Amino acid sequence: MAEIPAGTTLPVDPHFELFLRDLPPDTPEETNTSPRAIKRILNTQPQQPDSRISSTVEYTHEYVVINNVPPSIITSELDDRDLIGKGDLIFYHEGLQNLILRVPSLVGEMAKRQTFFVFHRYLAERGLEDELDALGATLCVDPPYSKEPSESWIPVAVVEGRNWKWPSVVLEVGYCYERLRTEMEWWLR
Repeated sequence: MAEIPAGTTLPVDPHFELFLRDLPPDTPEETNTSPRAIKRILNTQPQQPDSRISSTVEYTHEYVVINNVPPSIITSELDDRDLIGKGDLIFYHEGLQNLILRVPSLVGEMAKRQTFFVFHRYLAERGLEDELDALGATLCVDPPYSKEPSESWIPVAVVEGRNWKWPSVVLEVGYCYERLRTEMEWWLR
C-alpha cells in the first residue's frame, strides 16, 4: 500500500496512520495529478456486470488510492463536483497528498438508501423528524484531512457552543468491515 515519499515532511498528526490503514489488500494504487487523469483512472478500473440491472456495471474494487494529488484538486472539487466523479466519496490527506476514493456500487447505494429511510422512520416514530437536516455526502474539511461520509445529518436548531464543521450523525457504507471501523475511528477522534 502507499508509503510516505522520502523527504516528505508531515505535520504532527497522531491520526495520519488511520488514513491508509485497513484498505483491502487488492486496492489499486495509482499516481496522477489532474482531475482528468483521476477520471481516466476511475474509467479504467476493472468492472463486472451486475446481473440485477442489465445496464449497470460494478467496479471490482471498492477503493482506489491516488498518490501525488495536489490540494488544489480537492479545493476545485468543492466548486465542481464533476471534476472527479459524482458518487465517488473523497478521503484526502493534504500532507501525504494521497486521495482515497470510495467508488460507488449498486449494493452500497441500496444499503445507504435503506439505512437513510430506516433512520428517518426512527426519527419520525419519536417525533424528531424535524430536528435533523440531511446533508448527504457533504465534504468535511479538518486540515490536513478532507472527508465525505456516505450520509450525514446536523441539528436544525442552533446549539450553543456547537462546532458546525462536524455533522452530528454520520453513516459510512462499505463492504470492508475493517476499513469501516478505521473510518469510524477517524470520525470519532
